[in-house]
Amino acid sequence: MSRTSILSAAVRVLAVTALALPLLTACGKAEEAAQEAATEAAIEATTDAEVEVSDGGQTITGTDPLGREYAVTQGDAATLPADFPSDVLVPEGLVLDSAVSLGGTVTVGGTLDGEITALAKAIDAHMEGAGWTSAMALNESTSAMRVWQSANRTAMYTIEARDDGKLAMMISHSDEPDPTTSAVATPTP
Repeated sequence: MSRTSILSAAVRVLAVTALALPLLTACGKAEEAAQEAATEAAIEATTDAEVEVSDGGQTITGTDPLGREYAVTQGDAATLPADFPSDVLVPEGLVLDSAVSLGGTVTVGGTLDGEITALAKAIDAHMEGAGWTSAMALNESTSAMRVWQSANRTAMYTIEARDDGKLAMMISHSDEPDPTTSAVATPTP
């Protein structure tokens, strides 16, 4: 199974749980517990994932077909992974509402106050100061994208203005092994 299809499956599972959350909050406490258990059981029955649904958030963890562990968190359960690299800027004031980890890739998303141009400049200054090389910079009136590289690592930022005056932001960090150093020796005949 390709990385794209694995991430697509994780996103579908996340979407199902996100749709279930409003239903859970509308129920009474006894019904809520039953709904949470039913939602968790339904997702776990269609995947090899462990699911935890609670007030305001959910967490899905498991192992993909290639043996890599993954975790998807949403809502109040979303936190920056403890091993997220310190040289990748996470702007002050970013309120996370999602985090996805799969193999060497972590993507977090959330909202913050601010202005796109100023935030993009702060990202550029930080990443350049941390030794990263700019691979792409796109600027639009209501959005911006930045891609930075450092050795086998890639960091990508997307920023978009929302109708409520806040900025939506996603930060993705990938740490892929160098194919020249991780090659498997081929036996000679």
